Amino acid sequence: MIIAFLEQEHREWDLHLPDFRFAYNTAYHTSAQTSPAFLNFGRTPVPINSLRRTASGGVQVERQSPELWKERMERLQLLREWVAENLANAFEQQAGYYNRRHRTQPYSVGELVLKRQHTLSSAAQNYCAKLAKKFHGPYRITRTISPVVVELSDVVSNKVIGKTHIGHLKAYRNN
Repeated sequence: MIIAFLEQEHREWDLHLPDFRFAYNTAYHTSAQTSPAFLNFGRTPVPINSLRRTASGGVQVERQSPELWKERMERLQLLREWVAENLANAFEQQAGYYNRRHRTQPYSVGELVLKRQHTLSSAAQNYCAKLAKKFHGPYRITRTISPVVVELSDVVSNKVIGKTHIGHLKAYRNN
């Protein structure tokens, strides 16, 4: 949001933080199916510098009976329960999307793997990262540090090259 708003002038972004906060707090969140401001206040707030507030001469506060306040608090509690249900449904839906394609690859010590290599393009060296190999290796898994982190060593020199997350590995197949 900040990037889209600033365009060319990057030195005064912090002057607009109240506006960004208001925009974020009043934006519709698909998981909650409402805005954070509506959850907190039970209504959608009007911006401080809005024309409606300026034309009406300010905000008038009316006295209300405690029964009305109690009823409003009960409605807010129902709203919070509704949002909690929406968030649980959104969590299940997003977990389903993730788990549909997620495959855990059990790697064992001694297995040969390829490691994802993050390279940068260089015009001076006539090197394009898009055309480079994405995986390098093979490397040997020397030990398992945690369920998702392993230590790799070079196959030729047996020198330890470091720790790597299993998400950056793929099985080596000798063709």
